[in-house]
Amino acid sequence: VSTQSTGRSRLGPMATPPLPPRKHSRTLVISHKEMENHQPGAQVLEAPARLHAVMEKMYALKNDLASRGGRSSSQIDIHDPSTSPEMETALNAVLDGDFHQVVLSPTSGIALTRENSITDTEFFGLHVAESIKACHTSTYLEKLRQAVQAVRDVAPTDNTGMSRCVSGTFGDTFASGRSLHAAVVATFSVCSAVRHVVKGRFKNAFCAVRPPGHHAGRNGATDGAAERLNLEGAITHSCGQGFCLLNNVAVGASYALRTHSAVVKRVAIFDWDLHHGNGTEEIVKDDPRILYLSLHRAGAGFYPETAQDLEVSDDVVNVPLGPGVKSKGYLQKFDQFVVPAIEKFAPSLILISAGFDAHKKDHLAELGGLRLETSCYATMTRRLCGLADRFCSGRVVSTLEGGYLSLIHISEPTRLLSISYAVFCLKKKKTYLYNTLQLYKINQYYNSYLQPSHK
Repeated sequence: VSTQSTGRSRLGPMATPPLPPRKHSRTLVISHKEMENHQPGAQVLEAPARLHAVMEKMYALKNDLASRGGRSSSQIDIHDPSTSPEMETALNAVLDGDFHQVVLSPTSGIALTRENSITDTEFFGLHVAESIKACHTSTYLEKLRQAVQAVRDVAPTDNTGMSRCVSGTFGDTFASGRSLHAAVVATFSVCSAVRHVVKGRFKNAFCAVRPPGHHAGRNGATDGAAERLNLEGAITHSCGQGFCLLNNVAVGASYALRTHSAVVKRVAIFDWDLHHGNGTEEIVKDDPRILYLSLHRAGAGFYPETAQDLEVSDDVVNVPLGPGVKSKGYLQKFDQFVVPAIEKFAPSLILISAGFDAHKKDHLAELGGLRLETSCYATMTRRLCGLADRFCSGRVVSTLEGGYLSLIHISEPTRLLSISYAVFCLKKKKTYLYNTLQLYKINQYYNSYLQPSHK
């Protein structure tokens, strides 16, 4: 066990900066249908159906709130637009050359990002694209563009159904013809959520995005990753790893610090995904304005085999866990390491890498994973919201990472229940919390949509 300190100085006193007046206490749920067009193929767990199912759940819960009437009818605001013709043109520009030139039309599908005279084009070109480039190297972005273009060249008339492996590191990351479109929109969605929370339009937000991002490093594959697998037919661009292409939460943190520096001085990123967010740590570890914290399953042979030892420093808190840890033991580590580190850091914004594959019903629980209850996610969310209330006027943005359909025919609604429960615990008020039975009943209406699958 090692406890390390970087020795780098912090940003002076941890005083909370002046905040704009907060007019709303609503929760924003943001997604985009373009992200369903990332179709990595049947060999990959991270499938489009999971996003569809999550958003179905969000609408069901919003409708249930609306049925209660009164203030509860407007507690959640969902934005899940389709791709407009203008956005289609702009996203296609991703594949036409210089990544920096990609902009979105002022009349694009994500109207949520508009304010006053700032258009979507300006928001993306001036802020989101720059934040992506701050997190990933230009060499990697060009390799990723070429890798996706290679898929399109093979199947020019079917840009979603064809997929190929694009990761030379673990051979685990596949892309289809619109995967880069989806990854760009995922980062755009996270930055949009950060923007609206920082501006005070929403108290907090949940981003239902894919592909996930926390394994994507500066160059896609993290530094030092061994070439372990070379699949036949793989495109040897070494683009991404662990199902991830662009690091959504790191881009969101970069955007917050770059664009809203008057309010956001420090960002805490807590990663409760089953796996260590090696990409996120690589990107943010040298920035003293960002604290990365992770509770994750560790051990030889358990992906990605990083952060195997306890580390508590000014910039990184890694807490490795053994197989089979349950909610009680997990929350003990959360209270022992995560809470005091966030209190000491006094963030201006809290971001959550919200993977749900540590749930006891996830198939990985039977393969040496963790065994968390749904209530564990609720407890962590409430405690993080409490910390946010103390240090940053409640600003929390949660971003979907892992959590997949079961390989052993366990009911998927249990996992979606965890996501919904965590979203509603962003409300932090008991009157808006649901118990497990109520949530499960709400979820039953679309059970027939989900069929046991290896996807």
